[in-house]
Amino acid sequence: SDVCSSDLVHTASGKHLIETPAIVRGEVLVRGRIGGLPRGVHEVQTLRVQSMHPFGMCRGEVACAVQADVVAYPAPATLRAGRDPWAGLGEGHLALASVGSEAIAGLREYRTGDRLRDVHWKASARRMKPVVKEREGESATGLEIRIDRRLPGDRLESALSQASAILLRAAIQHRSVMLRSQGHAATYGDGHHPLAEALRWLAAAQALPEDAAALPPGGTGALDLPLAELEATRA
Repeated sequence: SDVCSSDLVHTASGKHLIETPAIVRGEVLVRGRIGGLPRGVHEVQTLRVQSMHPFGMCRGEVACAVQADVVAYPAPATLRAGRDPWAGLGEGHLALASVGSEAIAGLREYRTGDRLRDVHWKASARRMKPVVKEREGESATGLEIRIDRRLPGDRLESALSQASAILLRAAIQHRSVMLRSQGHAATYGDGHHPLAEALRWLAAAQALPEDAAALPPGGTGALDLPLAELEATRA
């Protein structure tokens, strides 16, 4: 039968509507957005499915047991658009340029966002598809970002917001990023830990007291967040 329905998730922060499909026939995969959640990992307490069939004259509701959570990661800071995955990092972008070597490590297929100057035109013509030069600096970890969680509240939130933007941009560009903080050091991206794990860590990150352990020194070109040039551009 045809059913008009809506799906609601209940968490400790309240009731949240997922989606309201107009008509449901048989099995339907519902996709939607949950807005208004503060940064954090929110356990789903109940999933309720409501129906207003027929004609919205009455409402029925079924509560479903579910084991799930909703990850509300930091709102990403705004990075400038462009082909360079690190556009908008200001001096941090220059620091990245010093990581690795410009020597050619090999050839690979073109990916969205690759620089035009890296296209190997002769190889592209032979293979009948775009091929780019992969440099040694690109075959290693693309960037290291560091977050000192002893930062005051507003600056910590700014650092987390910037980290969120950098990780999302890196994923689009098929780059990898090392994220380092007190008690945490992992690399995310192609061939490493999935991006979802990094966003989950950012969502759950808590401030540390001033007398907590300091971060160890970072590698060459590591970026300590928040970057001053991005602090005024949070999304």
